[in-house]
Amino acid sequence: MTDDQQPFKQGHVINLPGIIGASWWRESLADTPDPVSRRAAIRVALGVTAGSVLGFGALLALGHSASVEDGGELSVERKSSLEMQRSYGWSFGAASETVTFDGASTRPFERSTLPQLATDLSPRSPDGKPYYGATLFESLGAVPPLKAEGDPENITPLEQVVTPIHTTDMDRAYAQGDALAKLLNETPHESLLVIVDLDGPSSVAFAAGASAGLAAVFAFDNWPHPRGVVKAHRTLAAAAYYQPLFAQLTPSRLPLLMVLDRQRLATYSDDATQFDNRYTARVPDASVLASWGVRRVLYVTPTASDLEEPWDLTADFSTYAAAGIDVKFMSADAISPDYSPRAVSVHAAPRYYYGGHPQTHGWFWRDYPWARGAPPDAEDPSFARPGARYRAPVQAFNASSPTSAARIGTVPVAVSLTTGAVLGAMLSPRSGSWNRSYGSSGS
Repeated sequence: MTDDQQPFKQGHVINLPGIIGASWWRESLADTPDPVSRRAAIRVALGVTAGSVLGFGALLALGHSASVEDGGELSVERKSSLEMQRSYGWSFGAASETVTFDGASTRPFERSTLPQLATDLSPRSPDGKPYYGATLFESLGAVPPLKAEGDPENITPLEQVVTPIHTTDMDRAYAQGDALAKLLNETPHESLLVIVDLDGPSSVAFAAGASAGLAAVFAFDNWPHPRGVVKAHRTLAAAAYYQPLFAQLTPSRLPLLMVLDRQRLATYSDDATQFDNRYTARVPDASVLASWGVRRVLYVTPTASDLEEPWDLTADFSTYAAAGIDVKFMSADAISPDYSPRAVSVHAAPRYYYGGHPQTHGWFWRDYPWARGAPPDAEDPSFARPGARYRAPVQAFNASSPTSAARIGTVPVAVSLTTGAVLGAMLSPRSGSWNRSYGSSGS
């Protein structure tokens, strides 16, 4: 797309608590073959592109100014949350706060290896490299070049804060990923792309379990924050737990597994108490899949009731279907443990199968008829599988709803009109002279 093209038009203004949003949509989104261009286009509409953060933030200034104790003036502008964190530290606006790690692992780990996480979890397949979102992993070794005047303390580096976590949910997701990889390895099948979209720690664990048969491409495009809408620190801690496993993997041409955090668009309502570190997903475009010879997409959701993809994937899924790519859903819980008496007596830990039993495992290839040749003999599982019949709707993407139009990943920031310096994020409870005096005028 050239600079003089105008792919967006403004719809209506939306007023939400602590937010001023605009409704945008891309008229020709379905015709855009380049997934990077589509993502960039959406992010421009949301006002969070890195190259235009300052200028766009100024245009979207809330129009407030207030006197501070030294006689200066300040304004409140919306800026990219991620760019503020990169410039002023991961806990920007909450420097004295930290994050907690429920399910912290007791297994010894080498903290000095954490800055290598982005390298250790990079895609094993060269096809996946353009879609690798290493942003979350890169937060570990980041050193902010600036200090916000309103932050009262130095910010502890994230690599000194993160502790690996290990939970029962992660163990289940690991076993589910392992079982899916075995299904794909045991039966010749048509080329496919797998997209796993579970809560962050479970998606990481699923990718670790599937690592023998699928090449993970992580796409986590935010940083943790003590008041983050997205609990990205837990995803980071899960990645740290599996870091030794991924570090041992070698380059491979295995089918790709796109790894998403389903909480990336978590509900957000209040600028004063929450830090908006949400973001939109990026997956390969239909034309890219065609160039790889991929005409099948398996989208893994948490449960069978998750029958609709989040809105940030609708454009891609629609173009997949329009291009003749078969898109089907599979709930992760379709792969469940075998608790039959014989299995429990033979195995120390339950083994996971599609349908929960060895006899039903091969039925996957009947629900997803992508096997080359006759599918394996199997029994029909007794659970409902509505996702197996899913087809992405063939329709143009429309982002005019309030949910999709709100400016994702931005934070209100106090800026000195005298010096242009960033004073801090407008979070409460507020500290510092600029915040105390500004509080009386309201933001």
